[in-house]
Amino acid sequence: MSTRAVAALLVVLLALATPASAQELHVGPYVQDVTTSSAWILWETTGGEESVVEWGATDALGQSATGGSIPSEGTNRVHEVELTGLLPATRYHYRVRTGAAVSEPFHFTTAPARVDEVTFRLAAMSDMQIDRANPEVYGQVIREGILALLAAEGHALPDDGLGFVLVPGDLVDDGDEYDQW
Repeated sequence: MSTRAVAALLVVLLALATPASAQELHVGPYVQDVTTSSAWILWETTGGEESVVEWGATDALGQSATGGSIPSEGTNRVHEVELTGLLPATRYHYRVRTGAAVSEPFHFTTAPARVDEVTFRLAAMSDMQIDRANPEVYGQVIREGILALLAAEGHALPDDGLGFVLVPGDLVDDGDEYDQW
């Protein structure tokens, strides 16, 4: 067998022996630090470094932005992309992509301009650990409290009537347990 044939055979064998590194969405995507002109989109995958957000003012999207990723638990990676040049008080649609892993579409609304003096509602919730005696209590607070109030006021979507959510206290029972986050 020629040297070229041996090299080709080795390439084929290595390709077959190497496990596929398909990425899957593990967490998110979620939005952080929304201002009048920017927003950060974050998500976690089971691998892969590509960090792309496809976004736009309509569900047709049409624009994309790239960012970076950092190692997380095991082979997971946390991705972050900043969207800039956004308009105040505008709904934007987005989805994230890392390799073959693509999220469903989501949306967020940028903060209103300060000079607009619009009504701005926020919700503050704290100590959201699981109450073993009442494991659904926070789901009830959200569904029967916050979402029900917004619906009664005629808001079709939560971000139509709620501009900010603040969680100043504990989110998990044991902060050292990665899966609780």
